[in-house]
Amino acid sequence: MWRYCYAVYKMINYDMVYRVKMHPDDQRNFFLHIKKASNLRWEDLAKFCGISSRTIRDWTRAKFTPSHNILMLLSDKYRVALPSLELLKPYWYIEKSARLGGLANYKLYGPPGNLESRKRGYLKAIASGKFTTRKTVQPLRISVDLAELVGILLGDGGITNGQVRVTLNSKTDADYSDFVVRLIEKIFGEMPHIQVGQMHQENILLPRIPQKVTALLV
Repeated sequence: MWRYCYAVYKMINYDMVYRVKMHPDDQRNFFLHIKKASNLRWEDLAKFCGISSRTIRDWTRAKFTPSHNILMLLSDKYRVALPSLELLKPYWYIEKSARLGGLANYKLYGPPGNLESRKRGYLKAIASGKFTTRKTVQPLRISVDLAELVGILLGDGGITNGQVRVTLNSKTDADYSDFVVRLIEKIFGEMPHIQVGQMHQENILLPRIPQKVTALLV
């Protein structure tokens, strides 16, 4: 009786971390015997255990490892003997998953910490198209165009360590906005990014440029 009370106490405290491993046939037979002894439907048994009916059905099929506390609860409640089992430590699956992940990573990229393997991994990631390299920005040269841009930034722009922008009105400054976009493209060799916000506010974001270039503009 004390085992039954202890299992209920553990369930109330949501301490259902421990899982057990047993032979699949033993696991299936145990839950089938429980169902027969209880004379309940799977849904009612699941409700009694505080789990979903799908979970208890999966346990009956030996698809997943059941909770140790629930096994004790059912065994004491319906007088069905527990089969031979192995108590698994908390988070036992992490070690197995980590090993499989490590082997897969080794197969793809070679030994960890190896310069050659890192290079292969980098090239493979770039070739997959999921990652992009930072775009190179052509060197800035002191010119009339750069002086023009500095004047624009002083009047309508803003400069931070990570971003340089020009804020205009997309409706009233449409022609001037086109001029600024072409000027930036001419200086940096690529098109700026344009954000249009509320009240026709248009932010022209300069290409991502090195911090030393930002310092030059400041």
